[in-house]
Amino acid sequence: MSSGASLLSPPPKEPRDLRYRRLYFPHADGVAFDTTRKGFVPLPILLRKLMRHLSAPELRSWCTCICVRASTASVPDTEEIAFELGLQGTKNLAPYIKSLESKRLISTKTSMGRKFYLVHDPESGFNILRARDC
Repeated sequence: MSSGASLLSPPPKEPRDLRYRRLYFPHADGVAFDTTRKGFVPLPILLRKLMRHLSAPELRSWCTCICVRASTASVPDTEEIAFELGLQGTKNLAPYIKSLESKRLISTKTSMGRKFYLVHDPESGFNILRARDC
């Protein structure tokens, strides 16, 4: 008695961060930091150039987003960022996150009582900041 059901396994479940990215940021493919294509190698060069445009808390928050907590889908959440920064809560993080969003380094989406972040490719944010300075 052989059954075809044992041969047919369900497709692998999509990673949680990638599901959130597709759900909350449907147009992310054009602006998200792509670790498979670009890796983390050019980041230090861009960081040196971005430093002059970011306050110390903004830089610290952004570095935590992109260097520590962003997965291959580039979607960390507020609690993860606050944890990495050693904050007891997320209240003090909010103004810096809003500022990073206005500088187009990240996008945010709130759902299910949590705030999610899409980390943009740092080059696009840098180009926008550089254009503002001209």
